[in-house]
Amino acid sequence: SYVLIIVCAALVANALRPLRDSFFTSLTGAAPPVSDLQREREQKMSMYRNYKNLGMIAAVYVLLLVLRPMRAALFLALVASVSGTVFLAFVFMKMMYAFRAIGSSSAAAIMTMFTVVTVLMTFSSVFAIGIGQDVLSGIADASAFVVDAVKNDPKHQEFVMEKLQLAQDKALELSRANKASIDAAAAKVTELTGVDCSEYVAAAMAALEQDQLGKGGSSESVQSDDADAAASGEDSTCEIGEDGVEKCTAGAATAAAPAIDMDMLKEKAMEGFELLKPYIPKSAGEAKELVAQARAQLETVDVEKYREIASDAAQKVASGLASMASSLGGALGSIKTSVSFALLVFLLVSMECSAVSLVTDLLPFPRRVLNETVELDIRMALSAMVWGVIRFFALHLLFVWMAFSALGLNFEYLASLLAGLSAALPFLPPPFVIPFLFAAPQLIARREWAQLVALPLAHVLLGNDRNDYLQSIRQHMTVGVSILNDELLTMASVLGAAVFGQKGIIVAPLLITFSLVLYDIFALINKQDQMTRERLIIRDDEYHWDEPSSTA
Repeated sequence: SYVLIIVCAALVANALRPLRDSFFTSLTGAAPPVSDLQREREQKMSMYRNYKNLGMIAAVYVLLLVLRPMRAALFLALVASVSGTVFLAFVFMKMMYAFRAIGSSSAAAIMTMFTVVTVLMTFSSVFAIGIGQDVLSGIADASAFVVDAVKNDPKHQEFVMEKLQLAQDKALELSRANKASIDAAAAKVTELTGVDCSEYVAAAMAALEQDQLGKGGSSESVQSDDADAAASGEDSTCEIGEDGVEKCTAGAATAAAPAIDMDMLKEKAMEGFELLKPYIPKSAGEAKELVAQARAQLETVDVEKYREIASDAAQKVASGLASMASSLGGALGSIKTSVSFALLVFLLVSMECSAVSLVTDLLPFPRRVLNETVELDIRMALSAMVWGVIRFFALHLLFVWMAFSALGLNFEYLASLLAGLSAALPFLPPPFVIPFLFAAPQLIARREWAQLVALPLAHVLLGNDRNDYLQSIRQHMTVGVSILNDELLTMASVLGAAVFGQKGIIVAPLLITFSLVLYDIFALINKQDQMTRERLIIRDDEYHWDEPSSTA
């Protein structure tokens, strides 16, 4: 795992070298100590532009500015805040370097790491909050859509009312089925307190039946109510009101619940005290007898059962604490790994030479120019891979976020994040597929057919010029071209994950590309040796001297 961390840190540090060199130049006013060939390669790599994509991003931002000016202003404010923070840090570091408080390489490395950490923290916090808002707003809008659909469609209203009526009938049926249990509980309460609760229960049941009649209950419930009223001998009166609705009134027995007699409650409490009085010990001997009786009762209790319950509870608590400790240990381990990774990247960025040069200088080439060629090609390929991922991730993320925000669609943060990942990782679907899946249901529900056609079409036109970008890098390379092969790296990642697990996603592409780079190096050496031999043969043919003929 430590070797994997070192390798990943070397890859990241190599990709950050151009940013570090730009800060070095801004701080010192002089170019970093690199060869002319390396400077030429870096300039060629940074010259790649796709003005069609840049123009489409600008057009979408203008649309956002017209339709949602507050969102456009928020985006500009966010970019300005990040840029201002980096600029203030650069001014402070410039002053520290002017007063000789820090070296040029260390200052450039600190500014590089500060910029990367600031951008990553801002991006993570904004999208974490945004995705949470996407989920909440999506739930709210879906609920509102369902409510509106029910309100505007009589069929849906009838369906909902039917289900509510069925639920109400079921509740009334259960209450009738459990009437005996309810009466028994009321009688028990009456026996203990002396308050006749049956009248309150009868009043509540009559009110429930009356509510069912008033809402147009089923014929079965009406017949049951009539039967109960006839059996109890209570009178009930029904009359038709001015609005034509029949209103029924319960009999006198259930019309009004009687008031609670407080004096009677006090008397019943005193009677209960008199009943408990014989059980209150009057002396120490009686107390000992009660304790002995309690012990005798406890001896009959199944102690083993409660001991097993306590043991199971203790085991559950212990397993919970162990899982919490394991989670805490994992979190601390992740923090330790992240800090170690960041410190290692800072150390490699602050060095005058790159991590790739430390390896290529050890290769025993017959000529020094081969070491430099291999170093520059590998550095160029690795930097192109990392910055290509960042470039196309940011391109599609910005396009989808601004388009969704301009059209007022939900899930703008989640859709834009997935679109950026689709553009950056070659084994995922095309970048326009996932945003269209998010946008299509919303636009169809709003019946915005023009936007439904225009959004995916514009995203397809935006395209993914990743192959063009990589091809512009390949044409300046001699070795290491296999590093820029997306199909090869995708296959290696899948096979590595199947064989080595998560680590294989990084280890397998590194092993395969390292083998191919070695093959390219030896092929280059063989080619140059062959060219040297050909030049020697040609030169020997040009300066060939005929031997003098011998005379007899």
